[in-house]
Amino acid sequence: MATTTPFAAEAAAAELPAAAAQKPPKPPKSEPSALVQQAQATVEPLLKNDLDPRLTYHTLAHTEYVVKQAHALADAAKLSAKEAEELLVAAWFHDTGYLDTYDGHEYK
Repeated sequence: MATTTPFAAEAAAAELPAAAAQKPPKPPKSEPSALVQQAQATVEPLLKNDLDPRLTYHTLAHTEYVVKQAHALADAAKLSAKEAEELLVAAWFHDTGYLDTYDGHEYK
């Protein structure tokens, strides 16, 4: 019977060629759909130019972060293209209500 040391797995892994130890390459990111691109083209200038300057959290940078996280969640959940598109459009528009209404939300 062969004896195994706590380091046997590490030693075996060290013997693997470097290419085998690397993670497989990620597939290239697909271009956003025309609808998602249109949502981005609509929302970016609005948030950049028309957002109340008193808002420090609900900013374009925040929205871009939400879109990035929504994309990651869509991939992880293996959403259909249509579901992912709906999620990303919603992510782009999620804070646009602050363009018209500011009631001290960030201070509550």
